[in-house]
Amino acid sequence: MDTAMNALRMGVAWTTDPPTVCLRIAGQDAFSTLDRVCPADLFVRDGQVRPTVLLNEQGQVFADVYIGQDDDGYLLISEGPSAETLVEHVRSHAASGSDLTIEDLTASHSLISIQGPYAWELIGEVLGPDLIGLPYLYFYRTQDILCLRGGKTGEYGYDLFVPQASVADFQARLVDRGAAFDLERVGLPTLEQAALENGFFNIRREGKHNLTPMELGILWRVSYRKEYVGSQALLEERARGPIRRATTMMSEFEVSEGDPVFWADVVIGSVLSAGYSPMANAHVSIAILDKPYYHAGVEEYTAGVERVNVTTVSPPVLVNRSLYINPQRHTYATRGRDNFPAIYE
Repeated sequence: MDTAMNALRMGVAWTTDPPTVCLRIAGQDAFSTLDRVCPADLFVRDGQVRPTVLLNEQGQVFADVYIGQDDDGYLLISEGPSAETLVEHVRSHAASGSDLTIEDLTASHSLISIQGPYAWELIGEVLGPDLIGLPYLYFYRTQDILCLRGGKTGEYGYDLFVPQASVADFQARLVDRGAAFDLERVGLPTLEQAALENGFFNIRREGKHNLTPMELGILWRVSYRKEYVGSQALLEERARGPIRRATTMMSEFEVSEGDPVFWADVVIGSVLSAGYSPMANAHVSIAILDKPYYHAGVEEYTAGVERVNVTTVSPPVLVNRSLYINPQRHTYATRGRDNFPAIYE
C-alpha cells in the first residue's frame, strides 16, 4: 500500500513541498503594475485569491500563481520561478518612478501544507475552529500564520506560511495533534501525482513545455478584456483557433513523458507528464494532442514504442473523498461508520 497517497486521499497528510514563493506587493502603483503583469482581472475581495498564471511575451506560461487582495496590498503566491526572478519580472513592468514595495515573505516564512479529506479537522485543532469555515480560495491570518485555503490535489488543502522563528514549535504541535489522524508526511511526487489525477496544472511538468493557456486548457485563468504581458500573442492565437490541447489519458500499462501518441499509424501528439495511480491501479498521463483528436472518451489511441492502449478521459479520474465530507457531520475518528462512494470504480 502507498501509505503517503492513502493518507492524502483518505485522511490527512502534511508537507513542506512544493517550493512556493509568496510576495506582498504594496504602494500606490501596486494595482496598475500587477494589472500589467497578471492575465486575470484583479477584481477580488479582501482576503480572496484568484488562480491565474504569468506569461512571457509569446503567451507561454512560466508561473502558476494565486493573486489576492490583502488590505492595501496584494499577495502573489507562485510556483515556478525563484523569488528573485519573480521580483524582477514585476519590477521590470512597473512604470518609471512607481510607488511600489515588494516584500518577499518567503525569506521570513516557511510553507507547511496540510492536505486531505480531514485536513479541515486538523486545521481546527492546531489553529482554532474558526479556520474550519474558511471558504475555498480565501486566506486568513491567525497566530502570525498566513493560512490559504486552496490546494491542487482534489482534497481539502491549506497552505500555511509560518514565521521561521516558530516553524519548529508549530511542526511539533502539528505532529502531536496529527497523531489522532494518523498524519503522514508526504513529498513532492505524491502531490504531483494527486494533481495529475485531478487535472490540476503543474508548472514543473506540463509547464516546462512552453505552452500557452489555450494549449493547456486553462483559458479560464486569463482575461481577453485587457492588455498585459503576453496578451497580444493570446489574441493572435485565439484568432487562429485551437491547434492542439492538453488531454488526460489512462492506461493499464506504463507510458512515459515524451512518448508519441498514435491514432492508427498517425502520430497525433506526445505525452507531457505521466504517473502511476495506486488508488486507480492504472497509469495516468497528460498528452498534448492535435486537433481534432483532443477529446475525452476515445479508446482507439495508443502510446509509446510498445504502442500500449490508452483512453482519453475527463479529470478527475478518482472520486475524491473530500467531495463527500461535511465538517458538520463527519470526523476522522468516526469515519468507519460513514458510507462513502468508492475512490475508484
